[in-house]
Amino acid sequence: MDLSSNIEHQIILIEEGKTLEAFYLFSSENICMYHNNELFASSKMEALKSQNLFMQSVTNFKAKKYYCNLEETISILGINYSFKDKEDIHIDFRGIHIQKWENNLIIKEEFFTGKFLEQFKLV
Repeated sequence: MDLSSNIEHQIILIEEGKTLEAFYLFSSENICMYHNNELFASSKMEALKSQNLFMQSVTNFKAKKYYCNLEETISILGINYSFKDKEDIHIDFRGIHIQKWENNLIIKEEFFTGKFLEQFKLV
């Protein structure tokens, strides 16, 4: 598959609630992942562990793409998320994923939420 097709496949999986599968398929072994400019994982295994813990703590997970752009090897995805946390509190938020791709795998992902979204004109 070409990069554009991989990104579309990734979005479909995320929207189907298969975020771990999407991450596993499209992430490099040495991926660096950031949330609001803070490094939280510097390998695929470390990130999978973190993502798995999160997904186990939520129910009624829903995601819907509202923006997607690909420029050379950088993709920008805007996704609306909705779920219930472990206290059964409903949470809705927007997230922006900036992904650097190499050899059809994500080598770096920056995920922005909350006040960090203000730097983007997509919100």
